[in-house]
Amino acid sequence: MKVKLFTMGALGLALSGCGHMELVGHTMSAREYGDPSVFEALKNQTPVGSPFTQALAKNYTELAVNQKEEGDLRNYEVFARKALLSAQGVVIDPELPDRWDLDKVNWAPRAVTVSYAEAYAWRTRLTNALFKCTRNRAPEAAAKAQSTFDALIEELEEGWEKTEIEALKADFQTAVAQVEQSCPPAEYPDSFVIFFDTNKSNIRKSDLPIVEEIARLIKKSNANVVRYAPDADQQVKLAHIIGWADTRASMDYNLKLSERRAESVKQALIAAGVNPNDLSVEARGETRLPKPTRDNVNEIRNRTDHIIVYINPVPPIPFSPAPKE
Repeated sequence: MKVKLFTMGALGLALSGCGHMELVGHTMSAREYGDPSVFEALKNQTPVGSPFTQALAKNYTELAVNQKEEGDLRNYEVFARKALLSAQGVVIDPELPDRWDLDKVNWAPRAVTVSYAEAYAWRTRLTNALFKCTRNRAPEAAAKAQSTFDALIEELEEGWEKTEIEALKADFQTAVAQVEQSCPPAEYPDSFVIFFDTNKSNIRKSDLPIVEEIARLIKKSNANVVRYAPDADQQVKLAHIIGWADTRASMDYNLKLSERRAESVKQALIAAGVNPNDLSVEARGETRLPKPTRDNVNEIRNRTDHIIVYINPVPPIPFSPAPKE
């Protein structure tokens, strides 16, 4: 490590007058890094946010400690900053391989060579798993996959610890596979239609059994969803209610009528025991009609509410907090 740092520092001095600012910044001695305020803030930060961000904060903290023990203060700060952001509930992305030197170490061939294309293929698999399967279906595995990927990229830049690199590659593949296994089955949502009488927004008695079936499915879906967002607006919605009206009357009147129809179904579902936070409502009036018609047409297929119930709901990625001013 001492030889590496000396060579990097000397190289930075040699090129400092040549305009290679990115190269100089990347190869400066690690002893010129290590902002103590980052580490102090991390020590005083109680992890908040989703299960994923809290697990990621723990993993990045461990990586930072390992880098400090190796005397690599530059990467100690890199992982400490990531740990601090994660502990604050911020969702951060995996490392970008092209921000690291994967070609050579101190301008000499490395012991372990991985192309940028291969590194990005690993990252693509990781990000697909994190977004498609969601971080919070398997938060520990997702955090393990991301932090291990970042550690792998860091080790590949150093390029000489073959045993450590192979171990990280194996751990990464295992963790990503666990995240992929948490993906919901490919199952389409169930959709229901409730029809309304002309100029009415009350649910007909003949349609009440449909409301009961919708409520049953929503409650079933509720058991499959991970709750972590304190704000109801950030929580996954298990059913979406779309209200329409046919083309008679004015557009403004029809929009308000479709709002009342959608709200009528929402209130009926709440009365049937559905959590209001599981429902989203949309009023379309006479726009984007199920059965397009010309103006002033009595069409029962447009006097409807369409209710889409998500059988395998996917929890959203939690919002990152707004930057502090």
